[in-house]
Amino acid sequence: MVTFTADPAERPIDFVGNVRLHATTISPRAGCHLVAKLVDVRPDGYASLIVEGAMALGGGDSTAQLDLGPLAYRLRSGHHLRLELAGSNYPRYAVHPGTTQCPLNGHEAASPRIGVIVGGRGGAFVEAREALPPSGG
Repeated sequence: MVTFTADPAERPIDFVGNVRLHATTISPRAGCHLVAKLVDVRPDGYASLIVEGAMALGGGDSTAQLDLGPLAYRLRSGHHLRLELAGSNYPRYAVHPGTTQCPLNGHEAASPRIGVIVGGRGGAFVEAREALPPSGG
């Protein structure tokens, strides 16, 4: 798993709409899973899940667009926003065997590795909209 944690919010931030992860991935020929979670981390370190999504990746390099679903969420002042990326989330999702066999009844397994480009022009980013305050009038 890899995590990315933002600086604490200086003011409350309201997010609305669909959340989507855009990432360039490198996976084994047989494929694997990609799981992404958006998490609210309180100043005391307690973390709570906001939204989560998972998808199967084909083998090789690809551009993934993982839908984490809709949300209407307020990140409080002093809280951190964290993105967690992993290759599984067992027991919620079946573990991908790293082979072409079905995750539910396959008998062979390999240890897949996933690469996610995180910086520069093709780097991963999360698409979420901040709600704008109502205009006065």
